[in-house]
Amino acid sequence: MEKALFNYYDFLYNPKNVRNCKECPENGGFSVGTNGDDVLPCGMGTCWVEVLLRAGENNG
Repeated sequence: MEKALFNYYDFLYNPKNVRNCKECPENGGFSVGTNGDDVLPCGMGTCWVEVLLRAGENNG
């Protein structure tokens, strides 16, 4: 479990993975959101990696 969690965070906090939807652990195969708008495969309108990196910049 620890290695899987490490790999998860390693992916999400790596700037090289912005918009790397194909390999993202949050990829759920979505293409349309609940409002009919286009979304990323994770279901978000903004990349998780990008959001987490921005949050880190604002907190440190």
